[in-house]
Amino acid sequence: MKAIIRVNASHQLGFGHLYRSLALASELKKKISVHFFCNDYEKTLSIINENGFHATPILNDDESLLINFCSTHRIDFLIFDTLLDYSIEFIKTLKEKTKVVFIHTYSLGRFYADLVVYPAAHLQDELINDIKWLNGNARLLEGPEYVMLNQNILKIQTSKIIKDNVQKAVFIAGGSDPTNSLLCIHSWVLRHFSNEKVKFLFLVGEGSSYRTEIFKNIKSGNTEFVPFSLNELSDADIAVCAFGVSTYELVYLGIPTITFAHSEFHAQASSRFFTKYHCTYNVGYLSDNKENELIECVLQLIKNKVDRIRLKQSCLNLIDGKGVSRVANEILKL
Repeated sequence: MKAIIRVNASHQLGFGHLYRSLALASELKKKISVHFFCNDYEKTLSIINENGFHATPILNDDESLLINFCSTHRIDFLIFDTLLDYSIEFIKTLKEKTKVVFIHTYSLGRFYADLVVYPAAHLQDELINDIKWLNGNARLLEGPEYVMLNQNILKIQTSKIIKDNVQKAVFIAGGSDPTNSLLCIHSWVLRHFSNEKVKFLFLVGEGSSYRTEIFKNIKSGNTEFVPFSLNELSDADIAVCAFGVSTYELVYLGIPTITFAHSEFHAQASSRFFTKYHCTYNVGYLSDNKENELIECVLQLIKNKVDRIRLKQSCLNLIDGKGVSRVANEILKL
């Protein structure tokens, strides 16, 4: 059997979808062959090749190329992990030739796929209960048990205990940091924590549009900007994180975390996650008037060991790192 995974990644888009797809591909590879179709971006192609897979770059018409390929090759599964919007007609045509799987999609064609997986624990009820799921009989899977983590995250060993004193706080804004949140939060931290015996580390994503500006001020007092690194993340005592894939990684690692959002859309998702599981603090959409709220949350976690313990305990077993194998098994059942 053979599977095609369709994914896009770049410094502007981020690489979260790609690393998630590579984790899935590695699991599927135990039983079937896997090939990638991706955007024509050198770094994306390089990462796929470095992980032992071959990739075909897509230069123009996505739908026509995939239909033609599935018409001339025996493909058992076509797996989409992109935010592109595919038409209902396209998915119906594909299903005549192969099984269609979507990963975290909002595409119109999703209702007519064979399987749709949302590797997330923050979906709105309206999406889950949409009556249009009945139109195409797509099977829907969602929830924390299907969260698919970067394979490198699963290799990290973190402390099983909460220290008496916070020594290191990390700040994460996603791969691209579209709102320049790290520089904003950095200025707040400098105003409020100049005398704290805590190291405040700001992890800068590869795709940040503000890297040049950021690294002009690489170190100031007890704060420092560094390129994103899992090693720096692994021994953090607390974290402040833009809601998204990194949030789930921090929950898996059991690091007490405060979430913020780059947009109202993500703020709503962050709020749903907080309300349902209470394993993070949530300050919502980051704006100028959130300075005091975020700083108070950081101070609360620094000063209150009991709160850090409570958050860590709420994280236990919520995301167990087995989501990739569960998703792969559901695909193979098709």
